[in-house]
Amino acid sequence: MNMDDRADLPTSDRGRLEDAVDDVLRQLMRVAEAAPLAALSIAARLECGARDGGAQAAFVAAGEGRSWSEIGAAYGITKQAAHQRFARRVHRMRKQGGDHR
Repeated sequence: MNMDDRADLPTSDRGRLEDAVDDVLRQLMRVAEAAPLAALSIAARLECGARDGGAQAAFVAAGEGRSWSEIGAAYGITKQAAHQRFARRVHRMRKQGGDHR
């Protein structure tokens, strides 16, 4: 997540969310030292959740008329990479009648 362009998230919420993510990542690193297989399982769950959350955010952003350049910049990738990563899921979510709000 590009932390430079977050005007749509109140500062207090953003700070709490960033702190929570940092805490989870620190805990995961500690677990990896003590129980690497458990850490792998947890990392897979985090990765899946992050992927789904990113797709939902791209769906909402596209529904608000945001460009692939804006979506890519927020994700820290190029517009082409953003389109490749999210376009199919966004299209599928639209076809399923998803509400971007």
